[in-house]
Amino acid sequence: METALLKVNNNLLTACDQEKCAILVLLDLSAAFDTVDHTILLERLRGRFGIQGTAFKWIKSYLSGRSNSVKIQNSKSDPHSHDYNVPQGSVLGPQLFGDYTSPLEDIMNEQSSRLKPSSSDPKEDPEKDENILGFHLYADDNQIYVIFDPNSETSLDEAVSILEAVIADIRSWITSNYLKLNNDKTEVLVIGSSYNLKKKVKPFKIQIGNHDIIPSLKARNIGVEFETTLSMAPHVANCAKSLWYHLYNISRIKQYLDQKAMKTLVHALITSKMDFCNSLLFNIPQTHLEPMERVQRAAARMISKASKFDDALPLMQELHWLPVRQRIVFKILLLAYKSQHNLAPEYLSDIISPYVPNRELRSSKKCYLTPSSPKTSYGERTFSYAAPKLWKDLPLELKQASTLASFKSSLKTLLFREAYL
Repeated sequence: METALLKVNNNLLTACDQEKCAILVLLDLSAAFDTVDHTILLERLRGRFGIQGTAFKWIKSYLSGRSNSVKIQNSKSDPHSHDYNVPQGSVLGPQLFGDYTSPLEDIMNEQSSRLKPSSSDPKEDPEKDENILGFHLYADDNQIYVIFDPNSETSLDEAVSILEAVIADIRSWITSNYLKLNNDKTEVLVIGSSYNLKKKVKPFKIQIGNHDIIPSLKARNIGVEFETTLSMAPHVANCAKSLWYHLYNISRIKQYLDQKAMKTLVHALITSKMDFCNSLLFNIPQTHLEPMERVQRAAARMISKASKFDDALPLMQELHWLPVRQRIVFKILLLAYKSQHNLAPEYLSDIISPYVPNRELRSSKKCYLTPSSPKTSYGERTFSYAAPKLWKDLPLELKQASTLASFKSSLKTLLFREAYL
């Protein structure tokens, strides 16, 4: 989930760094997992992915013969068989749904290929006045975006036309495959700098079916609050509000808990939510990140039974907690390590690559990553900038860690020392 958002966020921030804007469409499918046709799914697994033999029989057996019933006290309804769903809450559920909807990728790739210029002049800039279509499919959460130039008189209109054409094709495919798109619940965001959005982007709407969708100021994207300038301030504020709620509930029962139990609860309800998709928060302003840091300090004081006036930093050090900013750095470097060792999705590994100089230099043996050259603060928040920058400062022996476990352990020790010493 986090890598999917990180990839889309990286592309949108890169567009903003290049003084461009983007229209992001978040498609909403209705009861998506419940309407998957088993016959179509099995045929797709066999024809598109080549699954045959024992593996095919195993999946067919897994899907077939499922039923449920309702029991109220001593009364129980007759079993009802299911021929049109994949089990939710299972490991295979999202994977099978992704396989079922894989032709959507073909639709968008075909549309994207039409947008690429076929100029015979090699000196012509291929991205000049070009609308770029991007997408990412994660289970039943589908994100489509078109990057456009706000300085062009026609680029925005072309972007809207591209999106409407792609969504029309998607709706047609969805209907023929027993899925349903919630047209009125589909969210649209216009992403860009505040200056471009106010001065250069005119009002518009996107037609989806019989509904005209007007862009929103913010929308929830796979659990993360996105807004038009990608500041992440609304997401941090909402996250902090939820964390305070859980921390208050823990404080109400703290008299019945020992420190070990309290640490377990804080880790389950506070730390885990604090770390959710925190790689998107790299290089955001300190004022935006402060609400989450206040929660962490309050949690440290509560576990240590300290006063609200006590300095929380020594308490966090005693608990062996990394501060919020170091946790963000930890996550980015962890994803960078995974990307280089085939432990991350391919779409994330494609964002960064090993640095290979044109001739033999001393830096050739330092395991650097190819750096990007951002123009604005937007570019300095991208994964393509953050990962090489942070990776460069790591000790060589840490970069060459043989296992993920050893890398995580050594990295935490390094960041802990930097935070408190």
